[in-house]
Amino acid sequence: ALVGVGARTVNVAKSLARGVIMQRRGGAPHGDRGGVARPALRALVLGAALVASAEGASVENSVIHHVFRAAQYTRDATCIPNNCINPVFPAMSQFGKSTLEANANRTWRCVDDYTAWRRAGFCSEVLSHYQFSIPDVPETSQGPTADELMWDQSREAMRSYVAHLTGMGRDFWQLTEPWKEDSCIQSIWKMACYTYFPRCNKLVTGRYLRPCASTCNNYVKACDVRCCDEGAQCVFVHRREKVNGDIEQEEGYDGHAGPSPFCTGGAPRRAALGPVDGVGASFAVVLSLATVALTSLA
Repeated sequence: ALVGVGARTVNVAKSLARGVIMQRRGGAPHGDRGGVARPALRALVLGAALVASAEGASVENSVIHHVFRAAQYTRDATCIPNNCINPVFPAMSQFGKSTLEANANRTWRCVDDYTAWRRAGFCSEVLSHYQFSIPDVPETSQGPTADELMWDQSREAMRSYVAHLTGMGRDFWQLTEPWKEDSCIQSIWKMACYTYFPRCNKLVTGRYLRPCASTCNNYVKACDVRCCDEGAQCVFVHRREKVNGDIEQEEGYDGHAGPSPFCTGGAPRRAALGPVDGVGASFAVVLSLATVALTSLA
């Protein structure tokens, strides 16, 4: 399993595993604290290192993300996990990096064209329900145009959708029209789109509006997500220390219930809107691109 992984990768993984185990010693034993058992923790660390190496990502950051996310919760021994994957929520993170935090650090602009949703491909039907925004990137003669930005965001949402279905053991080729599927599949699709197409912020111009906690809770309920610990909480603030001593903070979803001007999700359909133009064809194109991207990372 370690073929192709450099010695530094393995050494970093082992070192971090020992460090985490040492930090968890003392006080109550592992069983009482509900933590990750020593062999499982070592396996988790090495697995994270392998993934990081294959993806060309930072070994240290990837390992820290996987290990501390697994080790910081208290488990319920009587619970049977179900659909508890990493990330727990659709589109929440990518390659160990928080998508929500990355989006919060960007500036967004509202899309005033009320027919623009029809050209958003995979997320078109979701976007027909509210005025959305896209990254505020200056348009130049060499691009990108607003439509190109929408396609880029839709492609990212599509990748998250495919990745989450794969993590749940579902065949995404059988689920290429999520708007026609059950409430679980629809909730995955909507969360991905809400994450990459935030509601137009009428209160603070340019600020990202995270998906509403109610949208996240709907996903947990619809897909019967059980992590047997606090890992399935939609509203949270996690602080963790990196190897270099820096403190990293990750926040979850907005605590409001949608529809709300403070978050994205739960919006009623806007009136007087025509049919979606070419959603099926658009989805097929984006799906092909996402498949190629995921294959290249394998």
